[in-house]
Amino acid sequence: MSRMKRNRKIKFSRFLIIVALAVGLVLMLLTGSILYVKTKMFITEKKDFIHSTRMNQIAYDVGKIFDGLYHIADNLKHNERLISYIEDLQNDKLDPYRKYFLSKEIESYLYNIEKENAFVKHILVLTDNNQFSSNQKYVDYGLVGRDMLVKKNNETSLVPPGKTRDFFSAGEENGKTISDATLAMLDGSLYLANVLTDKNGKRYGTLFVVLDSTEFTEAVAGHEHIALINDRMIDIFKGGTFNELKLEDIGDAIERAGDSGKIVKNNINIRIKNIPFYQLKLLYLEENGFHNKQVRLIGTLIAGTFVLCIGMAFVSSRSISGKILFPVRRLILLLERYDIEKNPLNRFRGPGKSRKLYLRDRFFLYFLITIMLPLLSFIVIYYWQSSTIMANEIKRSYYTVYEKNANEIEHFLNQKEIIMTRLAFDSIVQSDLRMQPGGVKAGFKEIHKIVSEYRYLGSDKDTIRIFDRHFQLLYSNRVELPELDGKQIFDKMKSSGSFFGYSVETDDLGNHAVTLGIPVKNLSQISETIGYITLSIDGIYLRNLYANGKGGDNETFLVDWNQQIISHQNKDAILQKFDSEAIAPGEDGYTVVNGKKQYVYTTKLKHLPWTYVSVYDYSSVRNESLRLIYNDLYLVVIIFLLVLILSYVMAHLLLKPLNRLNLLFMRFELEDVDSHYADGEAMIDEVDQLGRTFNAMIGRIEDLIDEAMIADRERIRLQYEKRETQITALQAQINPHFLYNTLDTFIFMIEKDERAKAIEMVTSLSRLFRYITNKEQLLVPLKEEIAYAKSYVHLMKHRYEHIVCEWNIDDAALECRTLKLILQPVIENAIQHGSFGQDSLRIEVSIRAAGGFIELEVKDDGNGIGERELREIRDQLAGPTVQRIGIFNVNARMKLNYGESCGLQIESELGRGTTVRMIIPMFPMD
Repeated sequence: MSRMKRNRKIKFSRFLIIVALAVGLVLMLLTGSILYVKTKMFITEKKDFIHSTRMNQIAYDVGKIFDGLYHIADNLKHNERLISYIEDLQNDKLDPYRKYFLSKEIESYLYNIEKENAFVKHILVLTDNNQFSSNQKYVDYGLVGRDMLVKKNNETSLVPPGKTRDFFSAGEENGKTISDATLAMLDGSLYLANVLTDKNGKRYGTLFVVLDSTEFTEAVAGHEHIALINDRMIDIFKGGTFNELKLEDIGDAIERAGDSGKIVKNNINIRIKNIPFYQLKLLYLEENGFHNKQVRLIGTLIAGTFVLCIGMAFVSSRSISGKILFPVRRLILLLERYDIEKNPLNRFRGPGKSRKLYLRDRFFLYFLITIMLPLLSFIVIYYWQSSTIMANEIKRSYYTVYEKNANEIEHFLNQKEIIMTRLAFDSIVQSDLRMQPGGVKAGFKEIHKIVSEYRYLGSDKDTIRIFDRHFQLLYSNRVELPELDGKQIFDKMKSSGSFFGYSVETDDLGNHAVTLGIPVKNLSQISETIGYITLSIDGIYLRNLYANGKGGDNETFLVDWNQQIISHQNKDAILQKFDSEAIAPGEDGYTVVNGKKQYVYTTKLKHLPWTYVSVYDYSSVRNESLRLIYNDLYLVVIIFLLVLILSYVMAHLLLKPLNRLNLLFMRFELEDVDSHYADGEAMIDEVDQLGRTFNAMIGRIEDLIDEAMIADRERIRLQYEKRETQITALQAQINPHFLYNTLDTFIFMIEKDERAKAIEMVTSLSRLFRYITNKEQLLVPLKEEIAYAKSYVHLMKHRYEHIVCEWNIDDAALECRTLKLILQPVIENAIQHGSFGQDSLRIEVSIRAAGGFIELEVKDDGNGIGERELREIRDQLAGPTVQRIGIFNVNARMKLNYGESCGLQIESELGRGTTVRMIIPMFPMD
């Protein structure tokens, strides 16, 4: 079983695919997580700003709404005019017609107050004997103001629907209770209640300001995401997103969060903010859709990128693996097909230098294609999608600020319109303007008192003027210049195209002010204009309303219907033209203003022909979203480095078994063929196959070595036998030659009748022939060869008496082996060629042992050899022929037995003798 597991290998192309997909998937998951977290943090920061700004704006708007409502209730609570009317009605001497007229005056007054605030649905005043309504809706006459006691007598109470009995009780002295009819009208409504008293605390009745909570949907931007509750957890208003949410389920969490906090529960984020002074809490429900979108986007991109990675891995793995393994496969094929006998010159050839790529380079190229490229696509697509989302969030943050400013401007201008409208319809102003010139002065203080009542609407910050029908200034709450021309002001206003006229005034210091104006119509005869009212707003104060909408390359301003700028952060731009209707729409939500890409938001105000414009530079929005991308460029560098490291590691893992094989090749020796590649050392099938092929080659080499050794031994045996045959044949050539010379000597001695010497020579010759004809030994002790040579010299002395032979022998060489019959032929050659024509011949035989060799030297003082003849002899000695006898025979046998480095060396000079030198290896006797 373990053997099967060890043999399980994986194809290299499949291995590349698995590595690329595994690493790519891990990097995509890590990169996606990092990008998601960073994008989430970025957009969460923007959304926190958006939600915080929106909530603060909503809280501000709600606070302003209740400021106005409480101000109305508090103003009516001690209203001297209303109390004066009630006191007059309590006068029994007053005729019924006057009482009726005063009642209508009260209700008209209440109606005007109702109309100045859209949240006021109904104003009801209950006195001891009467009740007054702003819309002619009354309660049961059985219950009057003195019987209706507010539990908190000193405060204006906000009574939620259904909680009337909790806030009121019937007068104990009368033993009365609140009637069902009263409950029917009041208990189903949200209203403010208070006791009507004068400054001395005298009570005149009960005041009810019934509110219209549906107006929140009109007056509050983002109303669908809010809920308004009081300190008893009773909801005052609920937006659409809170309809499915039960507030009682999160009541404990709201209490724990305190006046300003946040609730995170069941994937619901609710911000809480306290509305000061009114015991109200604002709940704001955040949207959480972005995170789910981002998770889906990352999941989709990872799936798509992974599919792309799979496709590219399948396509490129075959090409890259083929290129990488091409040398390995060629080497495997060469090793499998290699035949030393048939193609011994076949060699492995790699690719040329010009096409050569290192293994790491190929891995790097592969991982660039299969990992880096898909990941870059993943990052680019993700940021392309996310940048759109981020740009939208940035635009939303801009729009939130813009929307906040637009609401504030709308609210601000609405207050100014209310001031002028209420002044225009006020009975005292109407009465004074209808009088002849000079009569107004008697009501100046009354008018100033009326204007002062509107301080809560900001009248104390404005310049209010009242002109008569002849444009003569009759009233101003500021010190005016005497040369002020009212007619000129209203002539400018006529071109405004609105019931509320306006103009832009500039003083000598270059300061601007926007002046609003309306004609005052005679309520008794509407077609008659009896005067004019203007309200001047300081330009700096107006600009401060939207100052937080400007920053960097952004700008905000007001444009009138004539495309003329009437308010701008830069006062030099005031009265310049800006065509807000000629803005060219472009892609990606931007517009083109003066050839420049901008985000432009415009809102037309309701009651004035003005447009609030906010311009945000397109490039700043894009740069802010791209800044996050630039901050994440390090991810690309890290991925690139990881791909580089992975290429190095992969190359190292692949080269490790190949280096092992290379080391085995380099260390391979014929004397040691036991080196084998370990089975299972490489996990790549092709590399493992190369190892198996290497082992098979080693096996074949072992077989070839065995066969070669057997063949070589046979060849050596045959060569040895051939050499023995040649040596024997050469040795046999000596016998006739020597025999001829010896017989010649015998003939010579017999002719001289020297029989005793002849007999001695025959005895010596017999002994020599026994030495020569002994074929069992080719190598003999050197001392025997010397003895044989001395016997030969002894024989020759009988023939040539003038011969003298000296022997200089190193005793160390006597016990060494030498080839038989190598010394005698050289001595014989010296006697034959050296003694001709000479009276005497001196031969010196020297034998020396040195440095592992034995040197045999035969030197004579005979005739010598001429230079030309010596050269011919040397050439013949160096030649391959062995057909000669004498010294040539000796030379041939020495080369056959000892090698080409051995042989005869002849030195001679004509007339001065000859030296023959032989060097043989020093082989001691066994």
